Amino acid sequence: MINPNTIIMENIEAEKAVSIVREILAPRLSPEKITYKTMKGYTAILLEDDRYQTICRLYLNNERRKYLGILSKHKIETRSRIQSINEIFNHSNDLLKNISIYIG
Repeated sequence: MINPNTIIMENIEAEKAVSIVREILAPRLSPEKITYKTMKGYTAILLEDDRYQTICRLYLNNERRKYLGILSKHKIETRSRIQSINEIFNHSNDLLKNISIYIG
């Protein structure tokens, strides 16, 4: 059975993570262009609400293991384990490099 409190915590963490990604990418694009969708098993952070323009994926559904997945130009995902969503800041360069795939 799914614990409703776990789902609420996942959503709160996802919203905070989106804020962090917006902050990181703010020098390159407008924050309102960054959206997210909660999928089964992960949260996709998207450019302009387009699933074909995925900036990164967050796997927050396991309390002990959380991952940040960054997709390459060829849509190959590289996952990095994170202890907290604040560690997304450690991947700023990768996110900035990734966004250049979509905005040139």
